Amino acid sequence: MEKCVGCLTPLQTGFFSKAEELSDSTYLCDPCSEKVRSAFKNMDLGNLVYFKGYTSFQVQELLVKEAQFQWFLRELAKTYHLTVSDTAMVTKLFTALADGESTVHAAGALYGNKRGILLATNRRLMFVGANSQIKLPESIDYKEIASADFILINNQIKITTPETTLFFSGIMNQPEKFCSKIKQQIDQINNKGQGETRPFQNTNESSLFDILERLGNFRQNGIITDEEFAEQKSKLLERL
Repeated sequence: MEKCVGCLTPLQTGFFSKAEELSDSTYLCDPCSEKVRSAFKNMDLGNLVYFKGYTSFQVQELLVKEAQFQWFLRELAKTYHLTVSDTAMVTKLFTALADGESTVHAAGALYGNKRGILLATNRRLMFVGANSQIKLPESIDYKEIASADFILINNQIKITTPETTLFFSGIMNQPEKFCSKIKQQIDQINNKGQGETRPFQNTNESSLFDILERLGNFRQNGIITDEEFAEQKSKLLERL
C-alpha cells in the first residue's frame, strides 16, 4: 500500500483514489495537498493546481517551509502581540530571512505614513509596509547604524546612519524596550572579532543575494520557470 509522502498515512491508490500523484509516482493525501497549496500561496509562488510536475522531494521541502512560516506567524502574533491578519507583510519578512537569522523583537509601526512591521533580527533591522508593492522589505545592517535613540516626547525610535536618519513611530509594543534591543544587537555586532563569523555585508546586497539563491533553488526544483527566475533576478539586481 502506498503512503503519503507528507505524513506517511497509508493510501488507497487507483482510478477512484483522491490521492494526488506526483511526478516520481509517489502520492499525497488530501490534507497534505491542501498544505502544499497553502505553502505556494504563503511563499508568494502563485496557486498550485496540479501536482504531476513535482517530485516528493520538492513537496516535502514546501511542507517544511509551510511549517516554518506558520511558526514564524505564531511567534509574531503571540510573542510580540502583532495583528498579523495581513499575512502579506509576514510573507515578505519571512521570505527575506536568511538561514540562521532569528527574531529579536518585532512590533507594528509607522514609517512616515506607511503602516507595517518593524522587525529586529540578530543580524539587521527590517521594515515592510502593509500597502507596499515592493516584494522585499527595507532593511539595514546593524554595522551601518551609527546610533539608535528612543525619543520619549513622541514615542519614536530614531535610527541614524552615515547616510540618512529614519524615524519609526506608533510602535505598538514597548518602543523603549525595542530601542534597547536594537542597541544590544548593534553592540554585539560591533564587539565581535573579525574572524568569529562571516560578516553580514551591506544589507541590501546580502539580503538580495540570499533571496536570489533561494530563487535559484526554486528554479532548480521546478517550482518556478526559467522566465520567472530571470524576471525576479532582474528586479533584484536593479536594487544593488
